Amino acid sequence: MKSKILFYDQKIEITLKTGFVSRYYDELIYVVYENLFCYLYFSDNKKLKADITLKNMMKNLPETVFVKCNRNTILNLCYCREYDKTINKIIMEDGEVFTLSRRNITDFNTKRKNLYHLSGCINFNRCKKSNCNNKFVFCKRGNMQESNEYLE
Repeated sequence: MKSKILFYDQKIEITLKTGFVSRYYDELIYVVYENLFCYLYFSDNKKLKADITLKNMMKNLPETVFVKCNRNTILNLCYCREYDKTINKIIMEDGEVFTLSRRNITDFNTKRKNLYHLSGCINFNRCKKSNCNNKFVFCKRGNMQESNEYLE
C-alpha cells in the first residue's frame, strides 16, 4: 500500500499501513529521499517513511522555510545550526551533517537571509509553550520574540 500525504495550511498528514500521522511543518527537521522513499525526520526524534517523490514533497512544503540542499535532501532552515561555506556543509540542530550542492547555494543563501530579516537574528528556537499559536520563536540578543510573519 502506498502512503498518502495530505498537505494542510500548517500541517502534514501521512497515511501509513497502520493508520495516519498528522504533524506540524515546524516539527519537520529534514527529509531524505532514499531507495524510492522519503524519510521524514521530526524534532522529537521520530522518523517516518513515505512513498512520495522529493519533488512532490518540496512542492507542497512552505518554501520560505524549507530548502533543497542536494539531490536527495530537503532541510528546514530553522533547524540549521551552522553553515561552513568553505566546504559547503550544513550542520543541523540534531548534529546531522549535509552537503550543500553548488547548484543550491544561491537558493539556500537567499532563503536564509530572508528568514534572518523576518526574525531579526539567525538563532532560531522552537516555541516551548504548550498554548503558543506561533510555532517558532526567534531569539534576539537573549530576548524571546514571537513571530509568524514568514508563515503568510
